[in-house]
Amino acid sequence: MRWVAIFASTMAGSARWRATSSSSARSSTARTSSCPSASSVCPHRRTSWPAPGWHRRFPLLKQQPGSKVVNIASVEVFRHSRKLSAYAASKGALASLSRSLALELAPHAIHVNYICPGFIRTEMTRRYADRWLTRKIVEHRTPLGRMGEPEDVARVALFLASPDSDFVTGEGIVVDGGLTLRGV
Repeated sequence: MRWVAIFASTMAGSARWRATSSSSARSSTARTSSCPSASSVCPHRRTSWPAPGWHRRFPLLKQQPGSKVVNIASVEVFRHSRKLSAYAASKGALASLSRSLALELAPHAIHVNYICPGFIRTEMTRRYADRWLTRKIVEHRTPLGRMGEPEDVARVALFLASPDSDFVTGEGIVVDGGLTLRGV
C-alpha cells in the first residue's frame, strides 16, 4: 500500500497535512494533523516551522517507495492580483517547498508535486461566482469558457496520486481552463 500526503494551505495561514492510503484516496483520510503554514511560527512547539527534521513526521511515506505528496498552490504563483499579496506569497512558498522537497525526497522514491488551481467554484470564490457579471467576465476570459469545478482539481490530484504519475516529481500542474495563457 502506498501513501499520499496532501498539503493545503489557506489564506488565514493554517494548514492541514493528510496522509491517505492510495487505495482509499477517494473515501477517507487515514491521518490528519494541523500545523501552521510554512511561513509562520508554530506556537505549540515554540519553534519555527518547518523545524529541522520536520519531514520525519511522515514515516509512512518513507517506508513505502512510490509514495506521493500533492500540494495545493494557486495560479497566483504565476500571475498577480491586487489585495492578494499575502495569499500569493504563501502559495509561491508552497510551490517552492514542493520543488525543494521533490529533490530531498526523491532518493526515498517519494514524489512531490503541486496543483495550481485557477478560478474554481468553492466557498472562497462563492461571493464572486454568485455575481452574474463577475462570473461572465471570468467565463469570457477563460479560453475553455467556464469556471472550474472542484472535481476538475480532484481529477488532477487523483492522477498525481496514481501510478500513472510515477515518473513525475517537482512539477506544478495548472488547472485553470487556460486563464493564465492570456496573462490575465
